[in-house]
Amino acid sequence: PNAIAAGTTAQFQYQRLQQGIAWDFYTGTGNNVPDFSQLTPVSSGIAANFTLAPRTQDSNFAFRFQGKLEIPTAGDWVLFTTSDDGSLLWLDGIQVVNNDGGHGMQEVASTTLTLAAGLHDIKVGFSQGGGGFGLEVRWQGPGVAKQLIPDAFLFCLPPDNTNRRIDMQVLPGLLWE
Repeated sequence: PNAIAAGTTAQFQYQRLQQGIAWDFYTGTGNNVPDFSQLTPVSSGIAANFTLAPRTQDSNFAFRFQGKLEIPTAGDWVLFTTSDDGSLLWLDGIQVVNNDGGHGMQEVASTTLTLAAGLHDIKVGFSQGGGGFGLEVRWQGPGVAKQLIPDAFLFCLPPDNTNRRIDMQVLPGLLWE
């Protein structure tokens, strides 16, 4: 265990989350999910869930959604994207769904993922070439039938995205591992 001497002032930093998923909108893309690090978003915002509503055109656009997914119960989970055209899904920095390319609405599932309860990083990339378009993100897990991920389980940093700081006076006997 670790200890801090009584009377010491300790500083803690944290980031406050809000409900919703952060999105970035891009234009000039095709059927495949682009490398977002090479692009500048046209607009950004926060939505309650994965939605294409903020788009300003119906072809050659892309979205990147980023935030936290709260897994309510530890166990085996499967994540799904259904999209027209391409979509990719990353969980905790690992791509787990590849539904990329030019195609009509089709669903692709991850393998079974053994997840701890709590918050996990989630990122979904979507790209639309031409024709019809759509995006749905689902989950299935312990006690949860396959369904769209409910709004209540998506979180992101607020627009100011600043770290908060707490200064605390340490009391005798504070130990942690």
